[in-house]
Amino acid sequence: MDDSQKKNLMIGIIVVCLIAGGYLVYANLAGGGGGIDSIPSDEMVWVKCTNKSCQAEYQMNKRQYHEEAEEVMRKNPMASLAPVKCEKCGNNTALLAEKCPYCETVFITGTNSNDQPDRCPNCKKSAIEESRKERKKAKGG
Repeated sequence: MDDSQKKNLMIGIIVVCLIAGGYLVYANLAGGGGGIDSIPSDEMVWVKCTNKSCQAEYQMNKRQYHEEAEEVMRKNPMASLAPVKCEKCGNNTALLAEKCPYCETVFITGTNSNDQPDRCPNCKKSAIEESRKERKKAKGG
């Protein structure tokens, strides 16, 4: 292969890469693959109120939760958490939570950064950790 053929091949590869890159950027900007609208309208999440006099625990529509949380983050982009309005006390103190599959305790997820985000504060179990143990056991380890 002579120098002119190599040069043409390189130009062809660069053009293909630019087209592919442009397509990927366009697909991401056009919302191709997710966002709040992709959440099923009937999917629910647990929330827990952090107001000490309320402490309500309930399920709410996942899409509604994310819409409210997105609005909180838009108003305060420096916030690390996005508390939404509690349906019981009316304060913006309800956070995304999880219900422990072992003891039914509802708790705010990911509060301990040095551990599994789903570790229950009551029974100390983690579904993530348990499934890893099961996989390891199934593999013979």
